[in-house]
Amino acid sequence: MNSVGYRFSVVIPTYSRPESLRACLESMAEQSYPKRQFEVVVVDDGSPNSVEPIISPFRERLNLTLARQENGGPSSARNVGASLARGQFLAFTDDDCMPARNWLHEFESHFNCQPDCMLGGRTVNRLADDVYAVSSQILVDMLYEFYNAASESGAARFFTANNLAVPADDFARLGGFNDTFRWAAAEDRELCDRWVHSGRRMIFASEAVVQHAHHLSLPGFCRQHFTYGRGVVAYQRIRAQLGLGSLIALRGFHAQFLKLCWPLLKQLPPGRSSAVACLLLLSQLSTAAGFACESCAWRGFRNCWDSELPNPHLPPSRSSCSATKYLPTSQK
Repeated sequence: MNSVGYRFSVVIPTYSRPESLRACLESMAEQSYPKRQFEVVVVDDGSPNSVEPIISPFRERLNLTLARQENGGPSSARNVGASLARGQFLAFTDDDCMPARNWLHEFESHFNCQPDCMLGGRTVNRLADDVYAVSSQILVDMLYEFYNAASESGAARFFTANNLAVPADDFARLGGFNDTFRWAAAEDRELCDRWVHSGRRMIFASEAVVQHAHHLSLPGFCRQHFTYGRGVVAYQRIRAQLGLGSLIALRGFHAQFLKLCWPLLKQLPPGRSSAVACLLLLSQLSTAAGFACESCAWRGFRNCWDSELPNPHLPPSRSSCSATKYLPTSQK
């Protein structure tokens, strides 16, 4: 896999966000890490227009590979990128992210001590004036606080897919991302689940920073969290098929919701904190609606719901969100 000597392969799935992708690649070209020791693999997830015009100017500045697939969602795109990667370690980010200059250096410093761990960096919101982006970032911070509170002892349990790194061989042995997730929703939580339950460790690398610039509107914010709710249903089914039990931890998160969000809200100006608090409530209502919708879909109403509530970013979900390919051989 590492025949050309790359230390890192950076995998970036992209879908119809050319300017964001350009900024992401610019941040990779500005990495302080030696250029000869890493490559960048961009996977176009079926964008309507070619991303080649965006990619071309960076070919002389980066060891760059571009792949294209039919639209299958970010999990599938990441797996395609991983299959083409030639690095010892895989680092994942998204096309609307800008890794800091020392991003790969920070991951390497941890891998030098813990070469068999999954590493998750710290993601920060780049759009401070966008109340929807601020609210989404607070929700991520709450999840990190809840799942990774014991991270100092190596007991982290959840990282988002836009800022994580793994040993390439271990990622392949585990089966990669579950590509039956058709949305950007819960696929990273499911991967972390399998990683932990396989006996591997996860470590929070807070110095590995990625700036996230995901512009949202009110409908987009609601749709995003509605989709998260749909993803939870798929995640729940896969956990059951793998024998990992129910989502007790998720119920614990909601039980501590106010406790987790209050310190973060207090850091905002009074007017902004009220708006964000309302959006946090709206996010949970949207997530619950998505959960209910997808639960009904699993009971035979999928076609009805998908025709009424299409996802403009990805094609409708399929009815085969099975975890069979991830089951041990004896259970297939």
